[in-house]
Amino acid sequence: MGKKTQKGEVRSPIFLVMASAISATLSVIPFGWVLLYPFRIFVTFVHEGGHALAAILTSGSVERIVIHADASGETYTRGGLTLLVASAGYLASCGFGALLLGLSRRGRNAEKMLFINSMMMLVITFCFLDDRFSFIIGMGLSVILFLAGMIRNGLCHLLLNFLAVQCCLNAFFDLLILLKATTAERELHNDALILEKMTSIPALVWAIGWALISLLFMLIGLLIYARNGRA
Repeated sequence: MGKKTQKGEVRSPIFLVMASAISATLSVIPFGWVLLYPFRIFVTFVHEGGHALAAILTSGSVERIVIHADASGETYTRGGLTLLVASAGYLASCGFGALLLGLSRRGRNAEKMLFINSMMMLVITFCFLDDRFSFIIGMGLSVILFLAGMIRNGLCHLLLNFLAVQCCLNAFFDLLILLKATTAERELHNDALILEKMTSIPALVWAIGWALISLLFMLIGLLIYARNGRA
């Protein structure tokens, strides 16, 4: 058993390189976005789930979550601490991506993590989604992740690495878009502008702060990944 685990951990850096290379290739080739779309939607679920969790943990409630076909989303909450609820979306998606990255080094975590992600999607879908598109896409992703977790070989480990890379990349690109939106599209509704109206602190400051924290999350994820490799 020890030899098998050790071999899986030796291969895992290759899986991370492969996952990164595949992500980069699909992002530039024609229609590559079609294959990346489910992962983009997954990150949106994590983002909106972060808002929902923050609301619940600060004594608020969640009315519903809506996922749109363009991979944007909205979470309707009542009560809770607005400062944390508004900040939780971007920080949750980056933090979750970093967590997956840190855990994706060890091959024995792959099946378990995919099952956990499947259950997370299922909870969000049944508890907070009420429109047809959101429900169908949530159920579909949950089933896909569950079936993927049943693949007990290197492909499952590669998929977890790919999911971790996609979470980190999409979360960070979302923050770059937010940074642009806070300076060029003032009429656009976003989390940073919500906090600007509440605190009078410019939306750009909030966006930069979230971006810096997200970079820290990713650095921690990489450090955990490297540490797991030495363990």
